[in-house]
Amino acid sequence: MSIKKYLFVLCFFVSNGLFSQENKQSFREITGIVTYQNSPLQGVNVFTENAARGTQTNTKGAYTIKAKPGEVITYSYVGFKPLKILVEDVTRVLNIEMILQSENLDEVVVQAKKDENRSDRKDSYGISNKITDATSNTYIKGEELGDGYSNIVEALQAQGIPGLQFYIDPANPNNNRIKSAREMSINNSQDFLWDVDGMTYTSPPIFLATAAIKEIRVLKSLSETNRYGSQGAGGVIVITTHNAQEVEKIKRKKIAQKYYNNEFYNNDALPLTNLMSYNPSLEDKLKNFTNKQEAFNYVISNINENKFNVHDAIEAGLFFKNIQKDIPAMLTILDLAAEKFNTNPEWLKLIGYYYQELGEKRRAVAIYEKILRLRPTYLQSYRDLANAYKENEQYKKAWRIFLSYLNQGKDIQDEEIAKLIASEMEWLYFLRKNQADIKTQFASKSQSIKEFQNDIRFVVEWNTSDADFIIEFVGPDKRAFNFKHTLQENQEIIFNEKKAGYSSREFVITHLKEVPWLINMNYLGNKKPEPTYFKFTLYKNWGKPNQSQEVLVQRFFKERDKYQLFTISKL
Repeated sequence: MSIKKYLFVLCFFVSNGLFSQENKQSFREITGIVTYQNSPLQGVNVFTENAARGTQTNTKGAYTIKAKPGEVITYSYVGFKPLKILVEDVTRVLNIEMILQSENLDEVVVQAKKDENRSDRKDSYGISNKITDATSNTYIKGEELGDGYSNIVEALQAQGIPGLQFYIDPANPNNNRIKSAREMSINNSQDFLWDVDGMTYTSPPIFLATAAIKEIRVLKSLSETNRYGSQGAGGVIVITTHNAQEVEKIKRKKIAQKYYNNEFYNNDALPLTNLMSYNPSLEDKLKNFTNKQEAFNYVISNINENKFNVHDAIEAGLFFKNIQKDIPAMLTILDLAAEKFNTNPEWLKLIGYYYQELGEKRRAVAIYEKILRLRPTYLQSYRDLANAYKENEQYKKAWRIFLSYLNQGKDIQDEEIAKLIASEMEWLYFLRKNQADIKTQFASKSQSIKEFQNDIRFVVEWNTSDADFIIEFVGPDKRAFNFKHTLQENQEIIFNEKKAGYSSREFVITHLKEVPWLINMNYLGNKKPEPTYFKFTLYKNWGKPNQSQEVLVQRFFKERDKYQLFTISKL
């Protein structure tokens, strides 16, 4: 980081009272139980990476090990995948479920549904609309590619297509790759999938001569790539050639059958009204008081005497909000909880979630300022505070917090939160540039506000980094696409999230032509005997004049049940 940037960040934190020196973290005891299919595993090796401390689980699968924040605990057992968990400032309990080495996930692809009202072109995966939006350059005629390029990747690079990141290896074209440069699909951490006359390829078809290409379509949004399932999560480049014979199409379609997405929504998502209380005995006790004031006094007394933890306080607050219809009482309880539990950033975050759901913007700002003091190295702390400022119409402060995030000097551009923050900075840049007093030169990933705008933007945030869950997107044809935030499927992603310090993810649906879409969630636990709190924000017409948003906060504790979060019926 340059001296100028360093001084800017330092002055910002000092002037806003947000700069603090982190205390050196000491060793603490981490306890837990290691299981497989709900049965304890004895003899699992538990050790800290690059350290001399280690132990094994006993006959009950239990273990205790000393570690300090920043260290990595590894769990290994013959026949199972090694698991690595990063110790954080709040880590005390880690209950681990081991994963067999042989358990894999099959990749699937979705077949599209025909819409008779569109002028469409058929390919081997179904009926696809030919997008001709000049601002996004998603459609290219073959004759526009030109000659003189050694392979298709170089030809596409010369087109200057927005939103594509090229990795060219002149010495070995087989290593050429294309990724999405910004969050335009459900999960763009992987390369683009290639569809050449119905045959799918996971690497660029460098064997294909550019003269043989009739047209190219670059599919980036979830609504367009959903028919390809998980394999198309990073985007799909569809190529139609001049000389593709119909018999070859039929043959290739048969070969491609193994990629079809056979995952259909089973109408198995429960309504959120079926979500039980985390502490039903507390709810029953509050109902039995003769009047509301007595119940309220009981709650306040127990929080002050440290007889309630934050989860009890939240449950009591929800009792007053949902049953007594007394939001001021809930706010008083939240305020007291924020004061009593002001050293635990995970607990403060869930209080901040409820402030935001209730529209208490100033209270939310105070919470996220406090979290940044506690976690100045967590990237999530900057994103949360910047958005709290933005929601409170403190656009200048929001922009400055975002800039301080960019000036961290860390290699974080491949992290999901970098893409999420880029979207939110673009929102300020395109829509609140004057109010935010943006004078800094900003390299927007979108070339124009039209390219920046999207139909649906869905952001999921969670208060504890150890949460395992599955987000399910269901299209109008009932085919389902799952993003799996689990150790089994994405151990590396979860490890990187904890290392960089963030717990949020963005999903975008563009060119939304058919409804309804469903968004469901299956909660799978968090390695602690506590619930996980999620904040879901659904933006409709993102970046457009008629943009709207809906915030939903829920705590989950019963594993395996699937719940329906949103139904997108219209824009």
